[in-house]
Amino acid sequence: MVAIFGSGDLYKSLSQEKKSKRADFLLLIFAYFLVSWMYTIIVFYRFKELTPEQEEKVRAEWEQLKKGFEKFGVRLVSNNAHAFGTDWNGFVIFEADDFEKYVKFWKWFKDRVRWYIIKTMTVIGVKKP
Repeated sequence: MVAIFGSGDLYKSLSQEKKSKRADFLLLIFAYFLVSWMYTIIVFYRFKELTPEQEEKVRAEWEQLKKGFEKFGVRLVSNNAHAFGTDWNGFVIFEADDFEKYVKFWKWFKDRVRWYIIKTMTVIGVKKP
């Protein structure tokens, strides 16, 4: 704690009220950084071979799936049909402000797309405030 508040002698000379205010300020700063992080998730995907009928079913299911994202606090930022220069068919970018909610979302989501997505690779980043 001495490193946070400064030298030991200076800290000892502060009144209890100033120590309390300083501690409250540091907690407020810590809480700001903790709460204001945003997770950005990039999911690369590969489709299995689909018939034209299956492709139509996928399109219809995708429209329904997107309606469920909000209940998990997950936002679809971008849906990209190609990932040029890679072996992936495309990628999606999600944002979530709560990682635990994203994990619940991912379990729900993958159970609904696994019949036509054969492989994924996920990259997760944290936006700094």
